Amino acid sequence: MDEINDWMWLVKTNKGDFFITVLGKWTQEEAATRVRAIFHVVLKLVIIGMLPRKRSTGPDDMMCTILQQRPQK
Repeated sequence: MDEINDWMWLVKTNKGDFFITVLGKWTQEEAATRVRAIFHVVLKLVIIGMLPRKRSTGPDDMMCTILQQRPQK
């Protein structure tokens, strides 16, 4: 079954805390790897900790969403 998963973390960095939501067909470990890669490679931020969170309760709880790209046809 092609189910879309959503994972949420509170990511603590040396520059502040962020709520990150990842949507895609990834496992939690694959999604966490992508979050770490974006923070280290793209944003150049040091992750101090990643705390898994329950699903957000509203749009104010999400600061960033990482979406899995659909394959091109």
